Order: sequence, then structure tokens, then C-alpha cells
Amino acid sequence: MHPESARYDAESGKLIVAGRCVPMLVLLGIFSVRYAMGVARGMELDIVRDRNVQLAASLVLGAFSGFFLARGLLFWRAHSVRA
Repeated sequence: MHPESARYDAESGKLIVAGRCVPMLVLLGIFSVRYAMGVARGMELDIVRDRNVQLAASLVLGAFSGFFLARGLLFWRAHSVRA
């Protein structure tokens, strides 16, 4: 993420965000991991009880959440600068 991808327009009071496909891919990743874990749980597969799989899924979902946290902080900073 580049700081230039978001800027605040004080005249209109709007936050202008450049369009990118990365947030869509991150959402798709979140959906895919949660869907796969849900299907495995529904089929009562033993892989769901494996601690390594649980750890991997948690780390991936945590990384995706970190992406959105960083994106939100970037937007907040762009709004705070009011440039």
C-alpha cells in the first residue's frame, strides 16, 4: 500500500481512494479459508482437529486482518493530514 493511494479532499469532505484489486483478493482469501474450514468441519474431517492446520488458518486470517488494519490506518492518516 502506498500512502499516495488515499488522500483527503477538504473541499468536498471526501476520502479519495485509488481502486486496486488487492483488497478484493484479500476478501477472497478470507472467504476461501473460512469456507474450507467450514466444509472440513461439516464433513467432520480429522484435519480440523489438527493443531498445525488450526495454527496455519489462524495465521493466514490474522495476516489478512492485519492488511485491513494497515489500510484503515492509512485512510485515517490521510484524513488527519487534510492535505
